[in-house]
Amino acid sequence: MKNSLIRPVYYAPGPVASAFLKSDARRRVLMGPFGSGKSVACCHELLRRAREQAPDSRGVRRTRFAVIRNTYPELKSTTVKTWRAWFGDEFGKFSSSIPFEHRLRFGLRGDGTRVECDVVFLAMDQEADAKKFLSLEVTGIYFNEVRELSRAIVDAGDGRIGRYPPVKDGGPTWHGIIADTNMPDEDHWLYDLAEVEQPEGWAFFRQPGGVRRVETSPGTHDWVANPHAENLPNLIDGYYTAQLPGKEDAWVAVYLGAEYGRLPVEGAYFAEELATAERERRIATVLPDPQFPVHTFWDLGVSDDTTIWFGQGTGGEWRWVDYYENSGQSLDHYAAVLKARAAERRWSYGDHIWPHDGGQRDPGILGGRTRRDVFEQLGFKATVLPRQPLADGIDAARRLIRVSRFDADRCRDGLTKLRRYRRARDAARNVFLDRPEHDDNSHAADAFRAAAMGRDRVSNTDAWSNADVDPPAEWVV
Repeated sequence: MKNSLIRPVYYAPGPVASAFLKSDARRRVLMGPFGSGKSVACCHELLRRAREQAPDSRGVRRTRFAVIRNTYPELKSTTVKTWRAWFGDEFGKFSSSIPFEHRLRFGLRGDGTRVECDVVFLAMDQEADAKKFLSLEVTGIYFNEVRELSRAIVDAGDGRIGRYPPVKDGGPTWHGIIADTNMPDEDHWLYDLAEVEQPEGWAFFRQPGGVRRVETSPGTHDWVANPHAENLPNLIDGYYTAQLPGKEDAWVAVYLGAEYGRLPVEGAYFAEELATAERERRIATVLPDPQFPVHTFWDLGVSDDTTIWFGQGTGGEWRWVDYYENSGQSLDHYAAVLKARAAERRWSYGDHIWPHDGGQRDPGILGGRTRRDVFEQLGFKATVLPRQPLADGIDAARRLIRVSRFDADRCRDGLTKLRRYRRARDAARNVFLDRPEHDDNSHAADAFRAAAMGRDRVSNTDAWSNADVDPPAEWVV
């Protein structure tokens, strides 16, 4: 690889990955088990598209790509590491300052053209990176481990592609979104997209598992090596079966068997309370009671997610009847959502509870007004909570879950994120830290903490207070 005209030798790790690479779908996702070559395939897809971009009048093939990961530690230790293992400094200068960027510059043998491709690496837990992402003009985007990202982020990416090179300079020969992932949960937005919605313009490629189920007796099974797994020549002998001992069946199914499933989240704050709610059938169909107003509880974001829980305190329980999230939207968007929900579901609003930062003056709003001022001009009045200790809010949220019912369908995304809201981990010491992981799940949990700490402030006097109470006797199974 010392000659910049020679690219790394790469072969697709199997027929599914090969079909993924041959596809021209605007949005495509490669799903599979550990070790199946997904990330390497996506990295090489970016290089291939850069090489195949039509040259401009000067013989230069110009492209720009973004590579997105959920957190900075994951971006640095996995995504960038994979990229750099294949594409070193021979291809151009790599900048190690945040955000990472690789400026690939090399000639092509045979036609005398030159590739100029910029690849920027962004982590969505970095506020500066998230803001940069929303203003990108790129040829394409690669979402690495896309199940760890919100649908709002992926949807926002759809408007950033196909914008480089600009049309006046010939435009991109190809543009699109590619993504890789281990298998998502069955209540994940990605599962819905792949298996339920199946929208036009999306293509999903599911690799075979590294292991497969073999029934040993009715209702029981073993896991054995799958000879049809992809990328086996690049893995040590017994790579998959050596991981089986000591692993829970659900873990094996998702990470080695390439099956959809639901995994317990290590360090999750609300795992016990939500598991109890499921066992007691409090996550089901929950309709709003017309006798009671609907209150909303928010976490406010600009470059990242704004989330809203819609709930009713009905004198003996809290009913969570809807959930909404989006990113990069102004307050008039969320005001329109509130009005549309009320018209659709025929409810009236009580109070709108905001976190402490809702009352701060926003330099991005003309006149130095607060977001609460703008919200009031849109026809709504917000109650802004004081800043409160994080630990108190988490404990209050646990108590609130114990006396709550959730609509399984309309609150699905919010529940998924509550299940995944977890303590941060110090990777170097392999220990949990005494604070939450700030990721895609944080915003739903922060809005629910606002509910837990603010539910005693709502105008409906039948709502339960923050006192630690026992659930109704009929909930006990």
